[in-house]
Amino acid sequence: MNNYCSNITFTSKITPVTLKDFNKISRSMGIDNLAGYPWVLGTSAKGTSVYTKDVLNCCVCLITNGEKALLMHLNPCRSQNHDFDSVLRYVKKHIDVGSKNLHAILLGSKNVPKSLELFGKFKEMLFSLNIPFSVFKNGKMTTHAAYSAKTDEFFISSESIDYMLNRGLDNAKSIKNAFEKVELNKIDYI
Repeated sequence: MNNYCSNITFTSKITPVTLKDFNKISRSMGIDNLAGYPWVLGTSAKGTSVYTKDVLNCCVCLITNGEKALLMHLNPCRSQNHDFDSVLRYVKKHIDVGSKNLHAILLGSKNVPKSLELFGKFKEMLFSLNIPFSVFKNGKMTTHAAYSAKTDEFFISSESIDYMLNRGLDNAKSIKNAFEKVELNKIDYI
């Protein structure tokens, strides 16, 4: 995977949470911090706390410097979401891509052409910007995600994670069993 870290001075904790806990977390962040429907660039969220819900075949990209975050949730069925010149301009408008402290999380996708294409374009963009990232690909069920810069924590929830946590599985196993592919950058941990 991408093992470069530049001069990053913080690490993100990846935390699986039950659906009940995710609802509490997202409610506390408020509707203004939701990257919501119709899941296009214009409905992205930027702030110290951001979240999104209902990720199935969509792709979610969180880019953070540890103080603020940009969360994009893009639907692969919308043609404008495949225009990565626009996506790159949007990212550059909302994030200082020259910052050495950036890192990202890429989540979502399904094994269908449009979804895989969008996921691949996000990966290419992050590589080209030299932003290290972790991957949570092909969730087995609809996934919800949130980020808090206050604790530098990325929360992930789904019915399968909820089930596994309620059955006593540890955090790492709960996440790894909920996705087809999990790749953690060396600056992130579960």
